[in-house]
Amino acid sequence: MDSQKNNKKKFIRNIIFTVIIFSAIILAFKDSFKPVLIELVHTNPVIVLFVSLFAFVYICVEGINNSFVAKRYEPAFTSAQGIKISFYNCFYKVVTFGSGSPVSAMYYLNKCGITPTIGLSITTFQYIIQKITIAFYATVCFAVNNKLMLKHYNSYCGFLLAGYGITLVIVTFLIMLCISEGFHRLLLRLSNRVLRKTKYKDKLDNLESELSALRYEAKYILKNKGCIIRLFIGNMIKLSVLYSIPFIILYGKSNFTLFDIISVTSFVNVLTGVLPTPAGIGSTEVVYTLMFSALFENILAASSMLIYRFASYIFPFMIGGILVLINHKRHAL
Repeated sequence: MDSQKNNKKKFIRNIIFTVIIFSAIILAFKDSFKPVLIELVHTNPVIVLFVSLFAFVYICVEGINNSFVAKRYEPAFTSAQGIKISFYNCFYKVVTFGSGSPVSAMYYLNKCGITPTIGLSITTFQYIIQKITIAFYATVCFAVNNKLMLKHYNSYCGFLLAGYGITLVIVTFLIMLCISEGFHRLLLRLSNRVLRKTKYKDKLDNLESELSALRYEAKYILKNKGCIIRLFIGNMIKLSVLYSIPFIILYGKSNFTLFDIISVTSFVNVLTGVLPTPAGIGSTEVVYTLMFSALFENILAASSMLIYRFASYIFPFMIGGILVLINHKRHAL
């Protein structure tokens, strides 16, 4: 009897989970999926195959970066686990409009034996290095390819500086969040004022302990120069793969070189950060079309944007969704 009740509960939970997931998918793609699908149908299948392959490699490199840091805390952690977590993040980034990605990373790292405190340090540190790498990559491209950039995008230099400024603010805040004892004292003081009841004392004591552990772990990672360099190189490789995708889409349509297209795409990535939208939804499309319209006809820029969005956003989400459903079904049995 108890077994039948448990099976019924599991079945209901699975139904609810599936409904929530499909509702989130419909909400996330209600305006963009149809035009992307139409563009895919009219695109050379070889191009679709290659951009999908590059998107897959992009996420895999990110997963390998995850595993490199995680192995320092859990030697049994594998590259395959890191890659899975990266695809899980792609899925939750979409269904939660960007807010659930760090939480999902911490959750799955915890499933692999890494505590939430260390998981927070890893995900925050990864994000910091990624933001720095994006800014550095765009700077190098702008400096080396300055003739092209100044010719077509001179009026956007102010936005580029704004992107650098926002990156600096984000990185500084996150570092303070992780390692500043004074910031943590302020957080605890505010928590004590808000949660004065005795029943919260244990939770506040636990929070103080967790913040102390977070400071220790974050400082340990930040002092590890080898780890920083390795992650920086990994991010440079990852971004190079992502930034090459528009070149594949637009190959043979102009005389622009691979480095030209990479330079423009790096600029797109920086400027996208200036427009605060959930999970980059909307801002990427607008900035990409605007930037590439300076080099190509508007129709070509818009159509290539749809394929780029598929490769950088929808395809990783689809793979992540499949993995999430498989994982959920496995643990529900």
